[in-house]
Amino acid sequence: MLNHNLIFRAANRLGVSRKAGDMDVWALLFGSQRGEMVVVRDLVRDMAYHGSVEAFSDSSEPAELLLKNVTVYRQSTAMKLYELERVYLARKVNDLVIEPVESSHSRS
Repeated sequence: MLNHNLIFRAANRLGVSRKAGDMDVWALLFGSQRGEMVVVRDLVRDMAYHGSVEAFSDSSEPAELLLKNVTVYRQSTAMKLYELERVYLARKVNDLVIEPVESSHSRS
């Protein structure tokens, strides 16, 4: 199965396929985002987390993320609340919106 997924990853990188193989989209997204800056919007709790992806769960239910160098905002007002070295999130996938952040917008 691992070799099968590697073939699909190679095809995705070459632009000849968008199929994820046996991997779910959660694993595909974070397999390419580890170390990258993201904004995770928690729609239910009205929070937004800006940080880099350190780790993620193998399955998407519950969606587990470990972010580092995190700034936490109130989603509805964009008011900065606090900063954390790391934050662990475990949520239903449908409760989250995850957006990659361009490197020019990354925090120092």
